[in-house]
Amino acid sequence: MFSIIIPLYNKAPYIQRAIDSIMNQSFTEYEIIVVNDGSTDGGDNLVEKHYSNKVTLINQKNQGVSVARNRGVEESKHQFISFLDADDCWHEDYLFWMAKVVEKYPDAGIFGSTYSNQLPIEIQEDPEIIEIQDYFKRADYNTLYTSSSTVIRKDFFENTEGFKKHLIKGEDLDVWFRAVAWFEKCYYVKAPLLYYDLSAASGTRQLPSLERTIFSEVLSPSFLPKEPLAWKYFKERFLLLNLWMYFENKNNWLVRNEFLNQIKSPYLLAKILYRLPFVFWKFIHKYPSTKSLLRKYLKFCFRYLYS
Repeated sequence: MFSIIIPLYNKAPYIQRAIDSIMNQSFTEYEIIVVNDGSTDGGDNLVEKHYSNKVTLINQKNQGVSVARNRGVEESKHQFISFLDADDCWHEDYLFWMAKVVEKYPDAGIFGSTYSNQLPIEIQEDPEIIEIQDYFKRADYNTLYTSSSTVIRKDFFENTEGFKKHLIKGEDLDVWFRAVAWFEKCYYVKAPLLYYDLSAASGTRQLPSLERTIFSEVLSPSFLPKEPLAWKYFKERFLLLNLWMYFENKNNWLVRNEFLNQIKSPYLLAKILYRLPFVFWKFIHKYPSTKSLLRKYLKFCFRYLYS
């Protein structure tokens, strides 16, 4: 039923925990595909040593997480593609509840769950499964899906572009947004069935040019051939809520007007921040407290003033 794709790049301390969390699932109709993206820390050797007859291990030169995920999808055998990052792990009933979604909603094309930052993961006895028909009316508040708690029906990848290899930030959101539009509705289990390891996720911080982020994609007229009614509303708010994080890079700040000019809604109290000089953004990014304050201000604008 499920093909589980794990991209692996220098996550040797965590990869066994991820695979063991799959092996301990209460639902057992699955295959595991680990795509080793040129690791240099021996993680691929651990997979081969401990799981050689239980995991399909694919080795490739380092090409990035998008290429690795696409390769896993190409090699998959099942109808539903489930993604798990090598440094995260699942609750033992994750796949059980994903199968429940399919049982309740046979047309399900994209679905997932929330996550926890603590172990052990605790969930209520019978979590709610919800259908979301107006995703883009709520996604600026919470995009819902993550790279370790999302399942997508394989025909999406067979009929559209998969993960875009030129994207460094937001390559997963790019797929989730397009998949939601493709299937027209989505589903969600309101339970933390994933452990998202913040300590493992922290590392060298890359700050790419905006052309290599999700922002350039969502503003492209051809991004969604069939745009939902709420798409324009969503993409403008999504941009203003998140674009500031990339202004530590002066080159990104210099091209901000190219992005702001495509936002037609007023949103004056949010947009005015983006007109401020680079010295302001340099100061904002210098301290965690100032970044937190700015984030809260923007959330206040869109959750209360512009709701």
